[in-house]
Amino acid sequence: MSLINNQLLDNIAFKAMIDNTEYLENFEPAYFDEKIKQVLFKYAKDHFNKFHETPTKEQLKEIYRLQNLGEDTSLVNNYVDLMYNVDLSQYTKDWLDKSIKAFISIKQLDSAVKNLITYLKTTPIKMENVDTVLQDARNIITEGTDIKFGIDIGADIFNPDSYVFNEAFKISSGYNFIDTVTEGGFSKIGLHIFSAPPKTGKSLWLMNIATEMIKLGMNGAFISLEMPEYAMLQRFGPKLFGIKINDFREVSQNPFELQKHIQNFKNSSSSMGNTLFSSTHPGELFLKEFPTSTATTNDVRSYLTKLQEKKNVKLDFVVIDYINIMANWRNPNSDNTYMKIKQIAEDLRAISQSMSICILSATQTKRGVEDSSDFSASDIAESSGLGHTADSLWGISQSPEMYARREYTLKNLFNRHGGMKFARQRFTVDYEYMNIRETDDPIQENPFG
Repeated sequence: MSLINNQLLDNIAFKAMIDNTEYLENFEPAYFDEKIKQVLFKYAKDHFNKFHETPTKEQLKEIYRLQNLGEDTSLVNNYVDLMYNVDLSQYTKDWLDKSIKAFISIKQLDSAVKNLITYLKTTPIKMENVDTVLQDARNIITEGTDIKFGIDIGADIFNPDSYVFNEAFKISSGYNFIDTVTEGGFSKIGLHIFSAPPKTGKSLWLMNIATEMIKLGMNGAFISLEMPEYAMLQRFGPKLFGIKINDFREVSQNPFELQKHIQNFKNSSSSMGNTLFSSTHPGELFLKEFPTSTATTNDVRSYLTKLQEKKNVKLDFVVIDYINIMANWRNPNSDNTYMKIKQIAEDLRAISQSMSICILSATQTKRGVEDSSDFSASDIAESSGLGHTADSLWGISQSPEMYARREYTLKNLFNRHGGMKFARQRFTVDYEYMNIRETDDPIQENPFG
């Protein structure tokens, strides 16, 4: 891109956007520096919005003439010829795609920065409103650079190919009960929430599911909003390597000893049998801490993007522990918890859709069910806000008697992509190894049984 002068790059971009409406939809006339390009592009985009196709060279000339009656249009006609006659075939598809997307991104960033400067110049900044101004500034940049390339036009109900089941739509949890209830696993594009009373083991459940998923060869990230990375490692280690939690700290300080356990885990995971992911056993898992009540969905998106780029890995899932202690960038000062959770859930699901990453998180129940062996969706704080957005919601129960027996019950509260609502299963837990196991008990499908 740097080897082409700006004038030619502008012409290439103009022609590329005329040929590819995916680019055109993400560009505004004001992004061009030259006035004539702004005018012509506006006419072209208006024509597209009205007729769902870009104008031909002769159509654009005629549109300009009709909009500027009495004006000598010979120079403009030559200008249109110059831009439409750009031969894009001399550039590789890869280079052209990257260059035009970069061109659009830079123009959008430039526009967002200008808007931010205008906002800062016209907004009095005081100690009382500095937090609001900072959040507004972030929003101006975030929303001003929100580019969506590759829009899917959807499925055709009269095309038989549309009905062929896509295995990539599901992602295994590593637990038979969850996969059975969801008819194949978590939806790959979706938000899945595990609910439990405080101090019942939400983090432990999320950690176990993440571990089982990487055993199947999937790549993931585990984001904690209350636990430092070192503490997370001390919890994952016993589960991963079969070492008692009281012994793991000492083992973890011996790199040579720990490397043996790491290699044993990789070898055992690689020999688990033939699956869809057998060529990549085991997967990668990256742990990241964000400060409590300050991390927004924008921070999560940025981290996941940078992580995939830096590690050159495609993530299959991300665990966020947990949704209630995230910050809402849309309404940072609002005390409306229903709206906060609903908007955070919507933004997390949007990340899942745009990045094709399954997102798992947790939430807390209301007071009064701490020692219960069962609860319903109505016992979950802001359950309606989550219910409108989440693809599945699960209840983790453990009464004092169940804790003494080292047991849990996992219950399906609702599921957008499967049946067996209210189905439940008994699990055992070994706290010495931070390990949750599924029992061989039959799944209880009767909600009153």
